[in-house]
Amino acid sequence: MFPPFSALSFTDLLLNGVKILFYIGFFFYVIFAFIALRQIDDMRKTVETTFSSAVLIIGILHLLLAIGLLVFVFTTLA
Repeated sequence: MFPPFSALSFTDLLLNGVKILFYIGFFFYVIFAFIALRQIDDMRKTVETTFSSAVLIIGILHLLLAIGLLVFVFTTLA
């Protein structure tokens, strides 16, 4: 027989659902940062400017920050 449904189990279910949504959200954010970096690289190949290398560095830092946040979320919410 199943244990009786209680508010505590509902709370655990809700919190686990929120954790899963955070995992999915940060994973999509890493994908977004990677796509943004690819677009920056395509832009650099098309248009040459004096600050294109600075934009590329900012894009790389953004991707690294997004990956770091994903790792942080996995270690904190586990």
